Formats: sequence, structure tokens, C-alpha cells
Amino acid sequence: MSQCSSSRPDGVQSASVEAEILANSLKIVCAMKEGQQNYDALKEKDKADIEEATFKDVLHPSKYPTINFRSTDIQEKDGTYHVKGELTLHGVTRPIEIDAKTTTGKDLKGRVTIAQKDFGIKPYKALLGTLKVKNEVDIAFDLSLS
Repeated sequence: MSQCSSSRPDGVQSASVEAEILANSLKIVCAMKEGQQNYDALKEKDKADIEEATFKDVLHPSKYPTINFRSTDIQEKDGTYHVKGELTLHGVTRPIEIDAKTTTGKDLKGRVTIAQKDFGIKPYKALLGTLKVKNEVDIAFDLSLS
């Protein structure tokens, strides 16, 4: 089960975010090109094939079952939250910074770019290298906070 929690007992100055995501729960929802989401680019079978390859050849969820994030600092300006924290992916913890927005106060939406090699992940290649995933991967998220 994926979990995400947030606490704001005294306002933004004391806010924190912690998330634990089961690596095998991630879903491919669309293709992205040049930062734009394209929901029509992939058929359901393509999405399923990509997910299978991602689990088998990239994320290795049997060895690294969870992806964890813990904030270390949150600043708010003009409705945007700048969140600094630590991301643990593939057994490696690295600092990251995320810009996110909330629309209800109980959600967090944003994007972050990570370099797979920073987390010990070899970027995926198939078909003798004709199909490749860049080292830098854009991740869009829409979280419900509790």
C-alpha cells in the first residue's frame, strides 16, 4: 500500500511530508515528450509491457520494495511549496528538491526530474539500443495527504 502523510500543526514553518510507495504499485499513465503528457501515445498493452519491463529490468521491487521520501524543509511562496528532502530509490538515498502546489490543502501535485544513475539505476534499453529511456526521468505526481 502506498502511504503519504503530512503534518502542519503550526503552519508551513513546521510542515513535513513523508511518503512510502510500493515500487510495484507504480503505473504508466501516459507518454511524456519534452515535458508534455500525451495520453493517446500508448495503448493499454504498451503500458502493461513498459510496466513489466520497468519492474523486471529497472526497479527490481523484490530487492527494493519501497520508494521513500522524507522532507527536510518546506517553504511556501505564492501558493507554491518548495520542498527539500531525501528520496530513497533502488536502495540509494539522495537529496532532491520539488516544487508542488495544493488545490484543496489535502493534496500535493507537482513534478520532479531525477537522474537514474544517481540512484544506481542503469537507464533502460531495448531492441539493440533503438529504444532508450534517458538518464533524466520526469516524474509527475498527484498525492492525497493524510
